[in-house]
Amino acid sequence: MIINYLKIAFRSLIRNKSYSIINIFGLALGLTAFILIASFVRHEASYDRFHQNSQRIFRLGDSLKWSGNWEKLAMTSAPMGPALQNDYPMVERATRIMPWKPSELRWKEKKVTESPQFADNNFFKVFSFELAKGNRESLLEEPRSIVISETLANKLFGQNNPLGEMVTFSDKGSLKVTGVFKDFPTNSHLQYEALISTQFLETDAFGGGGFLDMWEPHNYHTYLLLRKQEYADKLAKTFPEFTQKYLGEEQAHKFRPFLEPLTSIYLKSDAKYGTGYSGDLDTVYLFSAISFLILLIAAVNYMNLSTARSAKRGKEVGIRKLAGGTRQSLIRQFLGEALMITLIAFGISLLLTEITLPYFNQLTWKSFEFTDLLTPGFILFLTGVIILMGFLAGLYPAFYLSAFQPVKVLKGSLSPKGQNGMRRFLVVFQFLIASGLIIATLTVYSQLDYLQSKDRGYATTDVYYFRLNSPKLQDKADVLKNELETLPGVKKASATSRMMGNVYGKWFIKTEAMPEKSDIVLLNADEDLLPALDLEVVRGRNFREDGSDKDGIILNEKAANKYGLTTVKGQKVQITEKFEYNLIGIVKNFNYGSLHNRPEPLAITYPMSPRWNRFMAVRLTGGDKQKILNAIEEKVRALDAEATTQFVNLDSYLKKQYSNEARTGKIIITFSILAILIACLGLFGLSSFMMEQKRKEISIRKVLGATVSMITRQLTNRFVRWVLAANIIAWPAAYYFLERWLQHFPYHITFKVWFFLAAAVLTVLIASITVMYQTVKAAKANPAENLKYE
Repeated sequence: MIINYLKIAFRSLIRNKSYSIINIFGLALGLTAFILIASFVRHEASYDRFHQNSQRIFRLGDSLKWSGNWEKLAMTSAPMGPALQNDYPMVERATRIMPWKPSELRWKEKKVTESPQFADNNFFKVFSFELAKGNRESLLEEPRSIVISETLANKLFGQNNPLGEMVTFSDKGSLKVTGVFKDFPTNSHLQYEALISTQFLETDAFGGGGFLDMWEPHNYHTYLLLRKQEYADKLAKTFPEFTQKYLGEEQAHKFRPFLEPLTSIYLKSDAKYGTGYSGDLDTVYLFSAISFLILLIAAVNYMNLSTARSAKRGKEVGIRKLAGGTRQSLIRQFLGEALMITLIAFGISLLLTEITLPYFNQLTWKSFEFTDLLTPGFILFLTGVIILMGFLAGLYPAFYLSAFQPVKVLKGSLSPKGQNGMRRFLVVFQFLIASGLIIATLTVYSQLDYLQSKDRGYATTDVYYFRLNSPKLQDKADVLKNELETLPGVKKASATSRMMGNVYGKWFIKTEAMPEKSDIVLLNADEDLLPALDLEVVRGRNFREDGSDKDGIILNEKAANKYGLTTVKGQKVQITEKFEYNLIGIVKNFNYGSLHNRPEPLAITYPMSPRWNRFMAVRLTGGDKQKILNAIEEKVRALDAEATTQFVNLDSYLKKQYSNEARTGKIIITFSILAILIACLGLFGLSSFMMEQKRKEISIRKVLGATVSMITRQLTNRFVRWVLAANIIAWPAAYYFLERWLQHFPYHITFKVWFFLAAAVLTVLIASITVMYQTVKAAKANPAENLKYE
């Protein structure tokens, strides 16, 4: 029986080649999109699950109360983790990681610049990262020890065995390589190239230590391995008691420690200053929805074309029923046909997936291989999707066709009334999705363009930064700056602690008007930063050029207003307990960070020490930029022959901050085009069948004097009405979801009417062109050929 069904299905495919090609290709495109997006979603959801104890690992964070507001940080003070491990047996291990600035690592003549992390000696006992060389039990136990990745080992040592070798770490001395770990998996939110023992912080290289006992600064990422997963809630309830014990009642109410499951950090964490990479749960939901919608469009195509062909299949059904066939057997036959078409489409989609995978990797910044899709779990998942899709695609046609009454069908009295209503609904549904995706694409790209072109309050064009990546350059920052300003094409140069667009970090501040501790973002810079970037002083003045204002401080308007500093003269500002400054100026607010956040209170001071001179900002006047940059590099090497100089254009750097939005926009537009293509394939096939059914009506109209243009316009208008109805339905839904997405941005566009009109015009135009070919072809046919047997 099954073989008979397959034979009939195969003969039906061969007999109706155009119908079969449209159906199979449409389903194949839908399945390809689904497979690609499903692989992306699966990868995003798999982060950090490969660790042996992933369900028992939690990141410890701390919420701090700043000026009456709570700020959730992914960082803690150094003693917090060890104290929890010591006080509560439910904590099996606590391990800490402290980020460090980019530094030079050198072995003999080879050197690289990396951002090492300081880590406890139990790091590899909490996490299950694989080792290539070394003993997991003894890694990082020696204070002057370092563990490096395979990639870094190849850069520094080539084919030499790195174990036991000494690596020079910046100006801090030598470190012994005690292990090499395999490059961390791509689905790990921790991505490191070098780990240095935290005990090194307690040596003379860092002034004799004491850093690991300080409770105030929050500089460490702390992870806890609990003895049982369910202990997390129990441990969290002890935090109020814990903070009172170690911070005292006066300070305890300003701290609220919290736990985040390791497997939730990448997608769900909302804590600031997290380590490693983070994803976007909304993006995962969005892409998942798009993949299912495209699958639905492909399934709707099958349903539409199958019901459109019902007149042809009706007589077949009638004869089978008269020959003794039951409705159940007919349902099985039609479902079998749908499943066969889906399986053929699936085979083609695998080929399309392999072909398009490199482009998809560029689009998503991933590095998927085709073999990644062949895991047993993913294959089982796809098998379920294929069966479900085949069932859903064939369900309505199977029940619809099997319900025909033999007598009416064979008499030719099959009524298309219900069929036409379902057909309209399915076409409207397809273009509803397509219209929504077009509106989403226009919104995302308009928002991205708005962010990239928005005035930040300072100059970005022709501004370049490079890192002062050696102690020699940091100590001679003033000399280097003066040398650079003598070069033709250099307008200004300024030594600073951070690049614009990446200024962060909170410090305690007190003023006479607001004696209670509050918070402020601190930027160290010399007197040339304000003129170099065209920052506007609204009250007071800039630092003096002779460097006599090292005890001066400049605030932005947000800080001055918040701390009650209405005048500049005679105002004292205290930063932490150590530094007291005289307020000399107030600058107009500017966006020193990302436009994902509004500017907070900011203070600008002279570098607290030469080692805070981490960057040099250079403003060019124009001309041959590469020639000027080469001249700057020569000046740098004149001071430090071994220094490496990498220039970063500020304008380009700031635009890259919105790369996630750019990626989302590219993916949406790519799959919007795909959704429209699939919908048009179905519309092309549907119009073909409808024109075939109306060939006699069209011939009669021509005989009665109707022109080709009149017939074409009348037949095309029907589809245009359906597409317009789809747009009208899509508009409120698209507005609701995209308006919510825009609310994530402090600075965002407002919806424009043309977004909706453009989606309507585009979908109507595409649908009209798709249908017009068939209508013109039918309208130009010779009436005598269609009416000669009447």
